[in-house]
Parts: sequence; C-alpha cells; structure tokens
Amino acid sequence: MPLTLSESFTTGTPTLISDIDNLNQMVKHEVEGLHFKTGSADSLIASLKRFEADSSPAYYKATRHKYETLYTEQINYQRLMQIYRDAIEVFNFENKIETSPKNQVSTDICKLEN
Repeated sequence: MPLTLSESFTTGTPTLISDIDNLNQMVKHEVEGLHFKTGSADSLIASLKRFEADSSPAYYKATRHKYETLYTEQINYQRLMQIYRDAIEVFNFENKIETSPKNQVSTDICKLEN
C-alpha cells in the first residue's frame, strides 16, 4: 500500500484515487473516496469538484473505520508474525526439521509476539 494512502486511512481522510487496479480496490468508490480515470485531467477535475460539493462526514467515518478494522499497528503486526510463522513452517518442512524443545527457531521468533 502506498504510504500516502496508508496515512490517509490513518487520519480518516477520504482519497481521490486513479482507477489503477490495485489502488481502486483499496478505496471503495463513493465510500472512502472517489476514483478518477487515469490520465484524464477532466476526470480528475470532475472528481475534485464532486468531492468539494459533497464532502460528507460519511466519507471520513468510512475511511477511519477501514483503518481501524484492517490497518492498525496491531493488525499489521499480527499479519507480519503470521508471515514469519508460515515461512518457518515451510522452511522446516522443506528441510525436514521437526520442531521440538531442541529446535527453538520457530518458538523463539514467535515469542517476540508477546
């Protein structure tokens, strides 16, 4: 996720975003912001004017809600730790390593979670 988009969600600021596939899937059109056609100044201007005319508090609430349910530090931390656990599990499987008290690699890394 682009840093500016992450900051936007953190502060509950609606976003005007181009219709590039990955980006437009992150921001729901007319919920957390507005989309405009990539490369079209007219489309961008129309979106700006539309947002200026109707910058409803609902946009701000929806954007902040998305942050609180998907992107908080704790949620990102949990996702990262799951990636580490999965990587360790794959590594152990591929190298035929059994996790046991002697082999603390996976449990030591996961202890960082607490």
